[in-house]
Amino acid sequence: MSRQTPFTLTWGNRIFKMVRTRLICEPSSLKEAALNSRIQHACGLATNRQALRFAIAAGLLAVVAWQVHRAAMAQPASSPPATVKMTVDYGDGVQKSFVRLPWKAEMTALDALRLADKHPRGIDAKWRGSGANTFLTQIDDLANEGLGANDRNWLVYVNDELIDRSIGVFPLRKSARITWRYVTAEEAEF
Repeated sequence: MSRQTPFTLTWGNRIFKMVRTRLICEPSSLKEAALNSRIQHACGLATNRQALRFAIAAGLLAVVAWQVHRAAMAQPASSPPATVKMTVDYGDGVQKSFVRLPWKAEMTALDALRLADKHPRGIDAKWRGSGANTFLTQIDDLANEGLGANDRNWLVYVNDELIDRSIGVFPLRKSARITWRYVTAEEAEF
């Protein structure tokens, strides 16, 4: 901060009074115009042409800033990507979960199974058939055992409901919860 001397305080007071009474902007005599010129020079004030250029530049900058702000406000907030969740319940107290499998339009339960199968720490799933005839036969080392009363098989639930068609055609919605359960017929929830 610069040290103010009585001289600068005096000039500061004069400038303040002149600005307040609008003498700087509207000189009414040659003497006032000369005084204004000295004041502008002493205070580092710009000439009228420079002041006009500065005002135009500041105005343009304000318009650009406003437009950028308006454009930023018009853009919708980015939402997190749509996902589905898949859990594999081995029936022995162990489960494996995939909490963010990327969802896409027209995704089926088989597509989610394929994503989990391709994951670096995923599962080893085996199925046969295609489309409406797709049938899961095994996940990791647990294969379907058959139709006996104590035989264990893989059943798939979407949002806690047993699916009513093949995994190859069963559509998934955003945020669907897929659960594969290795259960006997008695343990199954129909």
